Amino acid sequence: MIALCRFPAAHGFALLVHGHTFGAAACNGQGRMRSCRSVVLGRFLSSKKSNTRGSRNASPRMMASEGKSAWFTPAEETSAEIKVKNSRFIGTLAYTPSVEDARKFIADMKVRYPDARHNCYAFKIGDASSSIEGMSDDGEPSGTAGRPILNVIAGSSVTDCTLVVTRYFGGTKLGTGGLVKAYTECAQVTLLGSKTVERVFRVRLAVSGVDYGLYAKLRSSLEALGGIIEDENFGEDVAFKVNVEEEIREQAIQVMMDETAGQTTGRRRFLDAMARNPGWAAGAPIPIAVTSLGDCQ
Repeated sequence: MIALCRFPAAHGFALLVHGHTFGAAACNGQGRMRSCRSVVLGRFLSSKKSNTRGSRNASPRMMASEGKSAWFTPAEETSAEIKVKNSRFIGTLAYTPSVEDARKFIADMKVRYPDARHNCYAFKIGDASSSIEGMSDDGEPSGTAGRPILNVIAGSSVTDCTLVVTRYFGGTKLGTGGLVKAYTECAQVTLLGSKTVERVFRVRLAVSGVDYGLYAKLRSSLEALGGIIEDENFGEDVAFKVNVEEEIREQAIQVMMDETAGQTTGRRRFLDAMARNPGWAAGAPIPIAVTSLGDCQ
């Protein structure tokens, strides 16, 4: 026989992304696991008081070329510099999956450039379900630095990032319009020169009661879908967990049903379980840490 279940949150799988815990509201009640897919070239659309705010559906989830839901985060720290009337503008972009990481990165930039007149910044944390944004003009006229930087980030496909633009004054005032243009250009150049990691949502399903005679074929079929087999337990029968992209979870469940069709008792129990617990049997997204996948360390 075969049974399928969700992981309970009590097992310690909190939606923790490098220190940032998302609550039910941030996940629309469904915790998700984030996974890296590949590294690609970045693709983008063309006062000291800081401001942090949350927003719902701040940007659409970008669709990957193969039609799967995906979004992008910085693959590594990237810097770029422009000069405007002798003022130096140094943009530095980093992957910051939590507000705490963003604040630490901003503090590090101020240590790195202690003699700079301004270290203006903007950050965006979160995905299409919910995001947190923050910005600061760091002494520049209100609205001339932090907002332009944030607008560039918001107009791109990138999230979980912080962009700090450091300014060394060159002796010539640029005016509010000139500042907006300079900070915007520096942010754009920095983003365009960066590399990004494409990420997708994944879910993990627990499977138990699989006969040894069926396991090899079942495992092969799930791996053919891109599933990652984890935590195998070989006892009286086989139990394991399979980690799949969210878009194919129903297909993975169908494969498990098809592969165990000859086990009348098990199939009946499996179908009964689906009828009693449709959300459970359908493998609703489960809260889990991104670090559970080695390629996402």
